[in-house]
Amino acid sequence: MSFIDSGASKPIFIQIQDKIKHNISTGLWSEGFKLPSEEEFSKELNVSRGTVRKAIKELVKTGYLEQIHGKGTFVLSRFTTSNLAQEFISTAESLVNSGVDYETEVLVQKLIKPNKHIMSKLECQKDTPVLYLKRIRLVENEKVLLMENWVNTKICKNIELENFESDTIFDMMEKTSKKTIKYGIRSFEAKSVDTEQAKILDVPVSSPILFLEQSTFLIEDKVAEYSNIWIKSDKYKIISVLER
Repeated sequence: MSFIDSGASKPIFIQIQDKIKHNISTGLWSEGFKLPSEEEFSKELNVSRGTVRKAIKELVKTGYLEQIHGKGTFVLSRFTTSNLAQEFISTAESLVNSGVDYETEVLVQKLIKPNKHIMSKLECQKDTPVLYLKRIRLVENEKVLLMENWVNTKICKNIELENFESDTIFDMMEKTSKKTIKYGIRSFEAKSVDTEQAKILDVPVSSPILFLEQSTFLIEDKVAEYSNIWIKSDKYKIISVLER
């Protein structure tokens, strides 16, 4: 594994983490695969055992690996893992952070008149043009996320003209509003998919799914975006590391 770039700004232990996550997400290292020992890793990469240990420790924390005393370190699963419950990052950012390649397909992108529910969520008037965006994210050609977003275009001007197959909604919100995202509110709930969602995600009707509801606020505490996200929990696992 001659992937270490000692001159890069990214710390070596993170480079090791990224490589391990890539090997897991691509299936090169499947569930139950036993990793080389710390000593073998350090010799192969020409780095210290402490650096290898630090990389592995973080991946154990986030659910990629499991250490069994006296036996070694093993791959837990090929779940796509995310810390969406811990940091206010987009699903695209969470996949990138996990070293996972993905594609985005836009199903609907248009301006609409908000109904009462969307008006209340965006705190806008009925004559406010709202971008309605419906997309899916695919990992290894499998649909793992269905996303619906509603964006206030009076705040994010001309955002409806952006390319959301290549650009993330958070980046485009900051670009078009010329403001920084300050915080978001997220809630998670177990649900069952309806007929339309099942068809889009290629799952049976009433299949269990993780539902994420989100509101995004800009630097002046203005809500600019509201979204509903359906997550295939057998392919995408939410990880939260908490300290007491």
